[in-house]
Amino acid sequence: MDGFQRRKEVKKQAILSSALSLCMRNGFQNTTVAEVAAEAGVSKVTIFNYFGSKEELMREVIVYYVTEMYERSREIVESDRSFESKMQQMMFMKIQEIDQYSRTFIDEILEEYSRPDSRIQEMYEKLGITLYQQLFAQGKEEGVISPHLSLPAMMVYLNVFSEGMRHKAVYDAVIPFTKEIMDMFLYGLSGKADTGKE
Repeated sequence: MDGFQRRKEVKKQAILSSALSLCMRNGFQNTTVAEVAAEAGVSKVTIFNYFGSKEELMREVIVYYVTEMYERSREIVESDRSFESKMQQMMFMKIQEIDQYSRTFIDEILEEYSRPDSRIQEMYEKLGITLYQQLFAQGKEEGVISPHLSLPAMMVYLNVFSEGMRHKAVYDAVIPFTKEIMDMFLYGLSGKADTGKE
């Protein structure tokens, strides 16, 4: 990458970072291109030159956000911590996300995720599933996840959960019980209630 391309990429990342910060507080619809330009220290023309429209900028912001979340999750999964510690960290990250971000922002991400051409759904299928496979495999190796549960069955369970979360009504119902749901997700897989009977 030459100097011009590198500067262009740095400026693009600054725009995305500034837009994400504003959207987390106010949501996409309540964030203007002028506000993003002022936050990033660029002109509105520059933003339109890079992204074409506000709608495309916002879709790029969501991809940027999900990529950041994936990297944070990957760091947790690839760390030397125990399976339970990793699950608890990921649970905390989710709760923190819900507490800190505007509800409008969360709703808009869900709306984007439910689109048939959603890029973040594609990212989840390509990257997120691999992380959970790695995590579940560790849980089995450590004896935390019941040996009677197969990895394919656990992935089906995860996919059913993820599919449900794409629907706003389901997401709304889950929000008040996030910690309990995550506890069920963790300890329901752990086999702690397993009698050991075949």
